[in-house]
Amino acid sequence: MYFLSLTCSIVSRVAQTHETSSYEFNSSSEWISRLPSLSNNWGATYSPTEICVLEGSTVDMSCTYTYPSRPTLQNTIWFIEGGDYAPVDLRTDPDYMGRVEYHCHDRVCTLRIRDVRQRDSAVYKFRFLTNQPGGRYTAEPGVTLSLSSSSPVEPAPRHEGFPSPSVCVYDQYCNTVTYTDRSICATKGSSLNISCSYTSVKFITSKFWFRSDRRHQWQNPSQPEDLRKDSQYSGRVQVSHTETGRSTLTITDLRETDSAQYHFTFRTRDFEWTSSLPGTTLTVTGLRVQVIRLTVLESHTEAELECHSSCRSAARLSYVWFKNGEKITKEANSYKDQFYPGDVVSCALKGHEDYSSPSVYALKVPSVSASPQSEIMEGGSVTLTCSSDSNSAANYTWYKKNQTEINKEPQLVFRSIQSSDSGQYYCTAENELGRRTSEDVFINVEYPPKVPSVSVSPSAEIVEGSSVTLTCSSDSNPAANYTWYKENEDSPKASGQIFTITDIRHEHSGNYSCEAKNTRGRQNSTLCLFVIAVFAGRLQFSRDENNCSLRITDVRQSDSDVYYFRFITNHQGGRYTGEPGVTLTVKALQINRFPSRTQFTCHSSCGRPDHPSYIWYKNGQKTQGQTSLYPDKLSPTDSYTCAVKGREDFPSFSVCSSVNISCTYTSVGFITSKFWFRSDRRHQWQNPSQPEDLSKDSQYSGRVQVSHTETGRSTLTITDLRETDSAQYHFTFRTRDFEWTSSLPGTTLTVTDPPKVPSVSVSPSAEIVECSSVTLTCSSDSNPAANYTWYKKNEDSPKASGQIFTITDFRPEHSGNYYCEAQNTIGRQRSKSYFIGQPDKLVEMMNIVKFVLVVLMLVPLFIVSLSTRKKETSSLKPDQNEHVEMTEM
Repeated sequence: MYFLSLTCSIVSRVAQTHETSSYEFNSSSEWISRLPSLSNNWGATYSPTEICVLEGSTVDMSCTYTYPSRPTLQNTIWFIEGGDYAPVDLRTDPDYMGRVEYHCHDRVCTLRIRDVRQRDSAVYKFRFLTNQPGGRYTAEPGVTLSLSSSSPVEPAPRHEGFPSPSVCVYDQYCNTVTYTDRSICATKGSSLNISCSYTSVKFITSKFWFRSDRRHQWQNPSQPEDLRKDSQYSGRVQVSHTETGRSTLTITDLRETDSAQYHFTFRTRDFEWTSSLPGTTLTVTGLRVQVIRLTVLESHTEAELECHSSCRSAARLSYVWFKNGEKITKEANSYKDQFYPGDVVSCALKGHEDYSSPSVYALKVPSVSASPQSEIMEGGSVTLTCSSDSNSAANYTWYKKNQTEINKEPQLVFRSIQSSDSGQYYCTAENELGRRTSEDVFINVEYPPKVPSVSVSPSAEIVEGSSVTLTCSSDSNPAANYTWYKENEDSPKASGQIFTITDIRHEHSGNYSCEAKNTRGRQNSTLCLFVIAVFAGRLQFSRDENNCSLRITDVRQSDSDVYYFRFITNHQGGRYTGEPGVTLTVKALQINRFPSRTQFTCHSSCGRPDHPSYIWYKNGQKTQGQTSLYPDKLSPTDSYTCAVKGREDFPSFSVCSSVNISCTYTSVGFITSKFWFRSDRRHQWQNPSQPEDLSKDSQYSGRVQVSHTETGRSTLTITDLRETDSAQYHFTFRTRDFEWTSSLPGTTLTVTDPPKVPSVSVSPSAEIVECSSVTLTCSSDSNPAANYTWYKKNEDSPKASGQIFTITDFRPEHSGNYYCEAQNTIGRQRSKSYFIGQPDKLVEMMNIVKFVLVVLMLVPLFIVSLSTRKKETSSLKPDQNEHVEMTEM
């Protein structure tokens, strides 16, 4: 007679759809859960609320949820433990590690569990959290998951790890082993029983429990050995048997290394149970302290802790808490307290205090150390170390001041540190009980000077008599010292970052070098300085008995100034300066529109008696004609420039004769009128809300033309452009029942113009009193608006910038000639010099001194006259009775 035991496995998968023909769904009951404290816009629906599946299959559970539109969704979780107070996310539960997935979108969240096990039978609940205070919601009643054992008549080749119970053919007595539990979870340090029932058709000669993964300890790897002989279990294993065929394996003092699959076997004289079916899987887990709520304050941390085990059975046990080594009189699995830096907390099962959880530390403020601690050189290696408590497992993050995180390690290592790495650094240490921030540490990277940059002011031509400033700058740490040298001269010319040469002369020309030096090294940089004479080669003097003439050739705009003549005799005090001098104004050429408005003329505001020849340029190319009148027809799209023949290096500014502004338009109805307009000219319209044709505007009289094409294109042509034409231009059309009144922008026209010769005014215009305030104002018509700079004659450095220049507390040394320069992107112009005289008080004192000197000179002359009675020799009295005729050239 033969006895046969059959075992089979079955595969099942549950999706969200209601496959009621294969699985038990109680889909007729749907629950909607709402919190009384929230509005009716909060809710959740499970569908279905009960699911029954086979062990080893995959199951989906879904929840549809709603909430008001204003809050922002922050988190969604599924849970079975912790309750509403402290739910444990299934994704963090070791029992479900690697077996669960969330698929949440469009306010539907689906939980998927793969490889379903018997211990997964539970009620699963969904919870979502928003950013609104109190805006968290747990949906009731949850989804009840139950498992069904497979039947041997439903064969399937997958999930062999979840077989059905063994059965005998025709219910006859046979050889079988049936395990009471497929899997068991236990806490480290505790004890447990693993049992099975067995039957045999013959007398059993031996029976024992074993672990197949310990076969390397067996004498014969193919022959299992009794677990009681394994040294790892020495003194911790007991086995008991009953007459009814039940065997129980008891393991005490459980360790995490005991996690394994345990098998039972028996032997008869001619049979050995060698089933490859799974036995009972044991999972041994340790306790861990889990933070439920946390508030980190400056001096301490307020926290609620939970002694957590991944084994559900642990929830029914009693716990012991330890703080700084002292037992806390609290046996619940949760513990709430205040924790100060350095406090240590752990938990254990009551009666198994030797197997406490890993300690959790309230972190101290981390300390920061740098290596090396001495001077740090660029290119060297530097290590910053962040440490909190020596026993504390913390996560460290490094930051640079005012920057985001740069490292997530206890050490921040610079293998080749650069100057850009200089700055303040700090670190944070973070663990379960909060986050602490260290104090700043400053990293000062020293490096030799970089190649210096040398600049000269003024940057334009350097003329004799002016002041020149050389500036040297170099990036270095520590800061560099600067020394100036001139080529072929051994002695330094100056020290310091700035070297100023006042009253510069031609002999100052040459190569100047700047040396930047610090304790780490030195660098040099050289520039060439060339000083030119202001009028070198451009001045000629002619003089006869009573006349003196000055001729300046190659006149430039910079020559604009007041020129004075002085002569000196061999008589004491015999020198004379002619007043008021000759004012020379050098004007640039300009292009003006001819009165007929059809041609350009090349014009200078200075009359030219020599009637020069002119050269014209069209779009930069030379054209025919040598008169001041442009010789050809003007094109609205071209630019024009003129110059005096022989002086082509000093051309006028380019100008355009006209501009075209175009648009395209379409209309579904017949257009009755169409025109261009400027909305900023509405004050000229008869009705400010009704635009008027630009061609009717007196400002554009004779300067506007409009053309239209059959394809719907309109072009506005404006000639003789002026600065006042700068505006936004719009096109409109009207039908019988429609008017185009779009508020969209049109085309913006900007007409540019170089500055006109600036005018200067002074306030007060009356006599200037010492210690008073004097204000100079410069104004010039230009587009775009000009920038203004103020200068004092014989001084190169600007005195001020801006349209207004104010001298507070006026002193005699402020006396002199002042002028302003107006400049925009198109060009520049310089004003005439404006003389501000000495204060009245000083003039009065000087007149008194002169009078006293004259009296003192006349007294001895009078005495000599009486004693000698000789004819007085007439003498020249300086600066009084002489008259000098000056010829203005």
